[in-house]
Amino acid sequence: MNNLFFIVFFIFIGCNIENKDYINSYKIPKKISLTKVDDNSLPFKWTAPAYWLPNEKSAMRSASYLIPSGNGSADLSVIYLNGDGGGLAANINRWRKQLKLHDLSEEEIAISGLDQQGEIGSYRVYEIINPENKESAFLCSIIPAKDFTIFVKLNTYSENLKNLRTEFISFSSSFNYNE
Repeated sequence: MNNLFFIVFFIFIGCNIENKDYINSYKIPKKISLTKVDDNSLPFKWTAPAYWLPNEKSAMRSASYLIPSGNGSADLSVIYLNGDGGGLAANINRWRKQLKLHDLSEEEIAISGLDQQGEIGSYRVYEIINPENKESAFLCSIIPAKDFTIFVKLNTYSENLKNLRTEFISFSSSFNYNE
């Protein structure tokens, strides 16, 4: 009976039900296999690394992933809106405000992105970092399509952006029309 008490006691201490700061560790494959995602309810499809963990969608998110990495996990969301989705400056500045940064002018935004070429066409990638907050930083892609715009946002630690940049750009470049 005493042994059972100690086992249950250590399980509860090990679980630490009151503490919501869990530590996760992941093994990431050296060779990255890709998973094509073809959702017929969307006007586009994409390819994601197989080790990215599909996460819960929402009313706004067409897709969502939890990305495990050696430097902490990242949250990636895919949203699409009709037309230009409110415009480039409005979206970049909305993301900047989420990191407590000041707005940029349209001219500053125009020179801040990194041009990329994807399956749908050319798009831009933006890195948004608040140097005073190392806990959250964004990589964002704004991908104009025929009559809609795809917004991809990766949220992670600022030190983790560099590690995920290549995969993020590859993912953003993989979007194609679902025809």
